[in-house]
Amino acid sequence: MGWLPWTSGPVREPGGFSGDGEVTTDFGSGTLDSGSDLALQSDGKVVVAGMSRAEFAVARYNSDGNLDGGFGNDTQRGPWQ
Repeated sequence: MGWLPWTSGPVREPGGFSGDGEVTTDFGSGTLDSGSDLALQSDGKVVVAGMSRAEFAVARYNSDGNLDGGFGNDTQRGPWQ
């Protein structure tokens, strides 16, 4: 599961996301993970919802692109059947 942060203008703003503006989260080996929706919280954290295998999955990231250690079990939730 991954996402890219963008500014309101035409130029991509990489920020702290590994220096390239991207972040990827693996929900398990050999699975196809994809993010389909995201929500930006007022504290700058980002919640991404999507699918892993054919199941629902959610991850939350700090504003620097690292997984939020205070969210869920091992920083991510799911996948759920």
